[in-house]
Amino acid sequence: MAFNTYLNLKFVDALYELRTTPFTSAEYYAATRTQNFETLAFVARSFRQDHVTNARSLENYLIRHRDVNAWKVGVFKFFHEYYRARPDSLAHLSLKNDAQYMERFIDDIPMNPALADFYGECGHDPHLALKYSVSKVICDERRLGWMNLFCGKFQSLLDLDDDTGIIAQDLVDQINFVDAAFDLGIISHSEYEELINRTGERIVKMFSGWGHFLTGILLSRLYTYCVSTAEVRYLPGQAQEIIDNFYLACNNDLDVRLPVPSWENNDIGLLREALKPLVAHERLDSLWNSLSSRTRDSLDRITRGFDIYTRFILPRIENSGIILWFREFCKFDEFIPISSGYDFRVYYDSLKLPLTPGEFPVFIMKFNMFTNKGVWNFHPYSGIRFRPWPGTLTVSSGLPVNRGLGNVILPFYIREIGCDIEFQLPYMYKCDSLFVEKNPEEQFGIIKNDVAALIEIFTDLPRIFREYNQSEKNE
Repeated sequence: MAFNTYLNLKFVDALYELRTTPFTSAEYYAATRTQNFETLAFVARSFRQDHVTNARSLENYLIRHRDVNAWKVGVFKFFHEYYRARPDSLAHLSLKNDAQYMERFIDDIPMNPALADFYGECGHDPHLALKYSVSKVICDERRLGWMNLFCGKFQSLLDLDDDTGIIAQDLVDQINFVDAAFDLGIISHSEYEELINRTGERIVKMFSGWGHFLTGILLSRLYTYCVSTAEVRYLPGQAQEIIDNFYLACNNDLDVRLPVPSWENNDIGLLREALKPLVAHERLDSLWNSLSSRTRDSLDRITRGFDIYTRFILPRIENSGIILWFREFCKFDEFIPISSGYDFRVYYDSLKLPLTPGEFPVFIMKFNMFTNKGVWNFHPYSGIRFRPWPGTLTVSSGLPVNRGLGNVILPFYIREIGCDIEFQLPYMYKCDSLFVEKNPEEQFGIIKNDVAALIEIFTDLPRIFREYNQSEKNE
């Protein structure tokens, strides 16, 4: 399976959802998720305040955001190195008594080229930035003591993380902003792809494997939770829950499920061992073992469905220019593609449909699930029924329905399988964007062309799935 920065990261995020499956978590991988209405509205206001109107201004916005986080990188880097060298003196470090030693210590720290690149893009010399960020903490006795406790508590994680620190979360934020800018119509699809791929290359270059990247994400989360409560010795409940879920999620072979070019290190096991002292591992191992068979089957099927979607269907969607219709935050009563459905995992698991060997889910909606073999109908009044894909489909569209709060639904109906599909109108078609500024006739023409493309793709689904099933037989 090819590595796609946006889809793969968001897919893993949807796969591990804390509130529905207590043994895994969305925090397992803080991947980008499609922004919902409220989040996009907040980001849109931020973009307007900073005059983000095109790809160039967006790039400047991303660099400024990275600049704000740069000092945190130095905090992670220096204090962990100093803690390992002089664990008994960190809490008493002061600029008055230790300034010269501290400066020499920083000058001697080997700088990761990727870290230097991070600082360089913000216009900083890495060692000078490191000294500045460290001095800010040392001047605050309370924060210095807090960092001492943090380094002691999470030393095993800091050892694995090397010197990347907060960068993992910064990269996730970068992708979130690019994702939102595309949904808002600020950048084109080609500009979106360029920025996403650039971030993906940085991720692959900066981290050695999934375990290394997840460690950076976990440390970023723990830093946020702990600093917000000014507590490390007794972890906040949410922080401990995140650690537990990361430990359990390490049982899944993410290296195998979503392989990444040049990430050949199977380091998820190292993260799991580093987390053992921080969790009640015997209880968690027992929990995982009691659920692993069913869980693994579920993950296998969803992962294969994701592969079908990205290889056989997504290229058609992108070429037709209607990718925004497949990216909106979805609810149970709407159409959910496997890559972006935040609730796909819980919906699929709760249905417990008797899928046959070699059958994988791809789309889900209120009362139907599309797989590579056919369509499952699970209406509460008619019970569970399965229909194999017919030779052709007849798809028709209805009139838009306003569900309130800007939630505009466009219904479709597929006659041969008696299936209703409800698409959300893309965010940029409903809110303050370039689309809204067009006259009604132009808006109608754009939506009309999109509807025609949607009908064409769904009409062609039987052929697409036959093509996939035949390729599986040939292999």
